[in-house]
Amino acid sequence: MTDLTISPEARDAWLLRGVIEATASPAETASDARLRAGTIFEMFKSFETVTAVEAMIACHCITLEFALMAAMRAVSTTAGDEKIQARLRNGVNALSKTLHLWMLRHETTKARREAQAAGDEAPAQGQVRAPKAPPPRTVAAKAPSSPPRPVPSGLFSSPAAARSLRETMLASTALAHGTMPNAMPNAMPAG
Repeated sequence: MTDLTISPEARDAWLLRGVIEATASPAETASDARLRAGTIFEMFKSFETVTAVEAMIACHCITLEFALMAAMRAVSTTAGDEKIQARLRNGVNALSKTLHLWMLRHETTKARREAQAAGDEAPAQGQVRAPKAPPPRTVAAKAPSSPPRPVPSGLFSSPAAARSLRETMLASTALAHGTMPNAMPNAMPAG
């Protein structure tokens, strides 16, 4: 069998090429395309990825940022029907929330990797790691809780539209690639 191992640089270049192709505009000039590709590269470098999962999440965040900018442009340039405006705003809200969730996912993935590298190394082959004792719990005075924040109106059309984080992330991928996800009836129309 052929060895499929590649260098991190080759992996990152392949992932970035996909982001650059996915975010291209049909009417884009050559200088604008170069500027966009350079911006994508700089954005990717700022994520400081080490693993393939971190690189994949970083690329997804960058693609979502471009989709969010396009959706915001569509809201600001579309005039007319209130229903269309509401659907476009719902799409912007969904993309914004999904981008935020992916950014949090990147931070937790990176923090987990750094914690493992800092001394929580995996045991050698065949050894079993002894379970760690949980830290002692202290009881602190409980501050008065604030009332729960309401979900912004129009963010979800029904409780069924907000099923799970996984479905939201999958729907955002569909939006970024210009398809209509079946699970989100108020998603932004493609195009």
